[in-house]
Amino acid sequence: MTVRYNASSNLPIARGFCAADIDTVGGKLNLCVTDEVNQNLTASQKLLLKWHFKLGHLAFQHVQWLARQGYLPAKISTVDVSTIKCASCRFGAAHKIPTGKSNHTILPKSEGGGGSIKANDLKPGDRVSVDHFESRVRGHL
Repeated sequence: MTVRYNASSNLPIARGFCAADIDTVGGKLNLCVTDEVNQNLTASQKLLLKWHFKLGHLAFQHVQWLARQGYLPAKISTVDVSTIKCASCRFGAAHKIPTGKSNHTILPKSEGGGGSIKANDLKPGDRVSVDHFESRVRGHL
């Protein structure tokens, strides 16, 4: 097995496979949705998706309009785009949705709440916070 490593970090650069297993493992990997072995999309849908990729993830309707104008292959102008999903475009359009649950607690002034620095803790070192960790296993973990 051959695995290349980064000289400065000693981390592997890519996956390594046993030379005898490359044909069996490589044949099972589907690296792109537009590969011929992908049976989930028709040939026209794959061609439309390829042009979508080449044109910088232009909207499918715009790619089909270019096909109708004669700039791209005509067979992609009538492809049903409702079943085609581009993972990159979906990731880019995703938004963080709040759950509606509040996880913050308002502290009383006696415990440091109130949003201001305590009057007695104005210089570095006046108050020190430390995290504690106890492990009964001997040696470094």
